[in-house]
Amino acid sequence: MRSLLWLIPLLLLAACAPLREENRFGLAELNEHVVPESTAGRWALSPVAMPVGLATYFVDGLLIHPLFVWDDAWTDTRDTVWDTRDESRFRKSLTFPLRVVGTPVVWVLSFVGRWLLPLENVALADQPWDQPPGGAG
Repeated sequence: MRSLLWLIPLLLLAACAPLREENRFGLAELNEHVVPESTAGRWALSPVAMPVGLATYFVDGLLIHPLFVWDDAWTDTRDTVWDTRDESRFRKSLTFPLRVVGTPVVWVLSFVGRWLLPLENVALADQPWDQPPGGAG
């Protein structure tokens, strides 16, 4: 059993969002514009490409990817906490303080979840920009 405990971090990393190719924007740009086509050119640039690629990977995972998921975390928070279309005015007024307190907690949990786990992004077409989350009245 103890010999299999090292598999747990590997399984968690397998689902890590920064490891997915569609979440590595900087590395995709490097591969598209900088990496030479020839094998000799790749070998010649490898002393420079390895540290630059590693730094780009960390920038992707720690800066760029979180910038792409913060608005999806807010959409999750808005839909979870502030969508009150089917609630009465009395219930809205009673739950307002709980919503105010719960908003940062839900946003942080959603942000960390979207940052670390490969969750689908919320498409802009699916976000109801023309109507407020609380409804008209």
